[in-house]
Amino acid sequence: MTAETTWVAQDNTSIAAYGSRQTQFDTNIFTQVDINGGGGTSGNLIANGSVEYTDTGWGLGSNNRVRRRKPGSDAPNGYGEWAIRLKHTAAAAGNSSADYSGGESDGIPVSNSRYYRATVWCARGAVSRTDLRATIRFNWYDDEEALISQSTSANFSLTTASSWYEVTHFAQAPASATRATITVRFQRSGGGNLTRGDIAWIDGLCMVNCNSSGNPTITYTDGDTAKASGGFTIWTGEVGNSQSLNLQNPLVTRAEQLAAQYNTTGIRATRIRWNAQEDLTSVSSLTVGKTISLIYKGTTTTYRIIGIDGTVDPDRYMIDYYLVKA
Repeated sequence: MTAETTWVAQDNTSIAAYGSRQTQFDTNIFTQVDINGGGGTSGNLIANGSVEYTDTGWGLGSNNRVRRRKPGSDAPNGYGEWAIRLKHTAAAAGNSSADYSGGESDGIPVSNSRYYRATVWCARGAVSRTDLRATIRFNWYDDEEALISQSTSANFSLTTASSWYEVTHFAQAPASATRATITVRFQRSGGGNLTRGDIAWIDGLCMVNCNSSGNPTITYTDGDTAKASGGFTIWTGEVGNSQSLNLQNPLVTRAEQLAAQYNTTGIRATRIRWNAQEDLTSVSSLTVGKTISLIYKGTTTTYRIIGIDGTVDPDRYMIDYYLVKA
């Protein structure tokens, strides 16, 4: 797997000593897909878990209106500006829920008998019951789109209004499962009904492969997650409406090598010209990638050959070697 991305490395000590300067280069360094503890690729199987771009996949659950809204002070510090709001509409009903069917209308693709972990952040609005709690549920479907079974998490109490709480669950997909949907459900721990106008919020939905112990634990990620030294994320398709992948970041290694290589000033050779007629037998051994030693004013420096050019005439066989300090 490859992805177009940029990595910046800098040496603050060198900048302080010699001033700011920079260079940029293109590379085809391989960016490998990261593998999580469950043996699957890591990332997020949810196409738009933070609903920053769209509410595609979110549908009406029960006893409410499900809308994409900016929560503001009602549930601050979510994943971006937008979240899913559930506004209870029934005069007397014991629960309120919202369903997520995935970026494809018939559910999230899954592999049979594999384990999956899902996390979602939930909050109760300022207008809500004090004993409100939330669960997350997997709904497993076969290739005929028939419901096979469901698996529901424990209840998670939303103790303080306008505060986010993580709700998490892992389960094994049935042997014939090919798709899954997710339901986030709210109800009162005391068993009482919700009241018309009660507000609940959903944000940061994430789903990954995991092992039979539910590991690894996960932190919300999508294709907009900031790059880190260990890895970075990409959207696998449409920005904000596709699954995401975590990729390893070999760019950081190469960038830091180059920063270290050029962190001091000094005279460096970039090209040498040699009349190969002096030693024709050595020509075949001086190829791209090989290192040579140059002696200048008594100091020996090792360089690597990165390019070769040359001209031939009856009297001379002139070769230009392009170099970088090794």
